[in-house]
Amino acid sequence: MLKGTSKAITEPPRMFGPRTLHRSIQLAVVATALSACSGQSPEAKRYAFTLLGESDPGEPLSGVQLLRNGKAVAETNADGFGSLSLAGEEGQRVALTAGCPAGTAAFERDLTTTLRSYANQRVPELLVRCAPNDHDLTVVVMFENGANLAIQHRLKTLAVTDRDGIAHFALRGKPGETFELVVNTEQQPGLRPANPGASLTIGTRDDAQVLERSFILPKARPRARVSGPVLPTKIH
Repeated sequence: MLKGTSKAITEPPRMFGPRTLHRSIQLAVVATALSACSGQSPEAKRYAFTLLGESDPGEPLSGVQLLRNGKAVAETNADGFGSLSLAGEEGQRVALTAGCPAGTAAFERDLTTTLRSYANQRVPELLVRCAPNDHDLTVVVMFENGANLAIQHRLKTLAVTDRDGIAHFALRGKPGETFELVVNTEQQPGLRPANPGASLTIGTRDDAQVLERSFILPKARPRARVSGPVLPTKIH
């Protein structure tokens, strides 16, 4: 009886040639480069936001932008609304920069928001307020006994009161700017106080203000008594 011997047969390992190995390295490099250029994974979720642009509180403003990494991602329309979506991971903090139209400046230029999913698909709002560089101050003048008086700023007449002491004018300037005014009484000698001053300051929004003052009229001179010869009274 012959006894056979068993011999394990093993498959030789596969060997990659130089060309195959070079091709694999190329593919790995390309995949890494594409991932680096995108800056995020292809599966990154996007989160929706609404941009609100205002000048003064409650006043919609068009042309307000939000930028991410220097690139605009949203801009408000004529109604002060804009929409955007930001890619990233849940809970990620994202830095944004506000851009304001000409003639305005942002209260807060740098903003930070968190990417979150909300119930009922609620869309969070991002408010950007761009305040005008200049504001208007409308002034209503009401002077008692102050008819025909000129209100001046740096010798320039802004308004002249009517016969009832009423006038109005407007000032425009930067928030906090103060205008020193003078009420010129030279055309009415004896009026008191003479040439009084008034200070008006521009606020942080368009506004109106009443300028009131009372003047004392000069006392009327008594009439001179006419003297002459006294004639005798005839008695009948």
